[in-house]
Amino acid sequence: MFYQISNFGFNNNNKFFIALIILLSLSYTIQANDSDAITYKIAEFHKKYEGKYDLNITASSSDKKVPLFIVLPGWVGNKKFTDFKNSLITPALENANGIIFSPSISWKSHSAAKLEQIIKDFIATATQNLSVDPQKIVLIGYSRGAMEAINLIKNNDTTFSALIIMASNFKFKNKLSTPIHVIQGTKDKFFPISKARKNIIDAKSKGCNILFTEVETEKHITPADYIKDLNSSIPWLQNTIW
Repeated sequence: MFYQISNFGFNNNNKFFIALIILLSLSYTIQANDSDAITYKIAEFHKKYEGKYDLNITASSSDKKVPLFIVLPGWVGNKKFTDFKNSLITPALENANGIIFSPSISWKSHSAAKLEQIIKDFIATATQNLSVDPQKIVLIGYSRGAMEAINLIKNNDTTFSALIIMASNFKFKNKLSTPIHVIQGTKDKFFPISKARKNIIDAKSKGCNILFTEVETEKHITPADYIKDLNSSIPWLQNTIW
């Protein structure tokens, strides 16, 4: 079962109430507590961040506690975010039985503090009201979004159960407690695989728990090349991390 709220287009009260009705149905779908207080909290998040996030729910009605995937796609821009999502995130995670959240502030140049705040606010809302398992919150970053994800992990190393980064110029200066899955193209013209391999060795020497996957792809700018490998993170999470 798949639900989507791309509410970065909402800009008036009528659309807010439409979104609220959808959110109410979602809370029932994933078996969230249906009290008025929880409904109000969901509405409060939307009211505060109206037009500033994309939300998809793939959880079935039988799920009691579900994972949350927070996606930082890099600076793709509002117009290209949908293409990015449809080419990589949706096909890779549609069977993950969870919630997929992406703050639109991460789609362009932004304040790191504001990005961190909306993510924290949604985690609080989702764990309280949308049956999200606080032990199954995963941060996903692509390209520049991967670097932003690493910076977020530094300040919130116990918040996320795992970090997944793709197509990035990653480097871990210090040990992170959060398990990491690095997915890197072997022919990425922007970020050479040789450098990635060295950085993996360095991160492991610092004590990082890293799964490293090399993808046979030629283009850094083709997210669809990473579908299979991002999807492979699901059994890694289920069998090793959770």
